[in-house]
Amino acid sequence: MHPTNRDGGGYLAPLRDVAGVLGSFFVDRSGAIAASDLPPMLGTELLREAGPRVLRLEETLGADGSGPDSLVLRFHQQRLHLRFEPDGVFGVLAQHDVNAASLKMALTLAGRRRRGSLHAGPPVERASTPPRSSEADLPPDTRRSPVSSEVGRANGAAVTVPASEGGGVIYRGRRIR
Repeated sequence: MHPTNRDGGGYLAPLRDVAGVLGSFFVDRSGAIAASDLPPMLGTELLREAGPRVLRLEETLGADGSGPDSLVLRFHQQRLHLRFEPDGVFGVLAQHDVNAASLKMALTLAGRRRRGSLHAGPPVERASTPPRSSEADLPPDTRRSPVSSEVGRANGAAVTVPASEGGGVIYRGRRIR
């Protein structure tokens, strides 16, 4: 599949992996095609006309205030799946036998990647070991109590905990040894 526009940020890539998908695109809220991965037979001029029409379709169906989350337009040989997001609309051109569950998962992943690419800043260099936090940094319900922190160690040496009656270990109220 040859993209007509660049897939800005690679967020349309998960849609390519679904069997039966012919191509995909993303229309931003201004009606412009932000990214596309469609066959060359669908020219850029056709996409420029489709963008505002897709947004008008959403406005028409959502006139009562609760617009659709997604929509499927069925044609003779293909389907056009539209998924409405807060910042635009994903469009997927697919064959009739496409697996709807796989396509829905791929659209969810594409949406997450798009939101992630919008908020991504410069790469952050991570330390090789996580910084140690003191108990004062922890929320009160996760701090160790003085009793539990002293059971395991006394003056740096391990302390043995006496066995329960009968010599076994009890876990969640049941004897396991």
